[in-house]
Amino acid sequence: MPVGETVEACCAWVFAHVERVAVPGEVVYPFNSVDEALVPAYMASYWSADGGRGSIRAWCQAHDIVEVIGRSVALDGRGVGSCPFKEYHHRGDWRPSFQVFGGNDPHWYCYT
Repeated sequence: MPVGETVEACCAWVFAHVERVAVPGEVVYPFNSVDEALVPAYMASYWSADGGRGSIRAWCQAHDIVEVIGRSVALDGRGVGSCPFKEYHHRGDWRPSFQVFGGNDPHWYCYT
């Protein structure tokens, strides 16, 4: 559904209608009991008997971002690999343009 005739009009519509939401401090599993077969092994220790509540922040701090992303993206020793979101790039991703940074400020960046 078009929301405006120009880019400016579309941006104005977005600013008027889209609201920022707060990310919850805890993840709540939507069922009364946790079916452990559905919980990935690397997350099993963060699911508890009280309905599956766990801290997102605790999970993130307990895992190495390079290792977690490295499960899905082939990374070299510097954390560089091919961007997993290449379908969103205008010209594709012909060279490795994705880098994952660990340490005190864990994050990833795509240079494309």
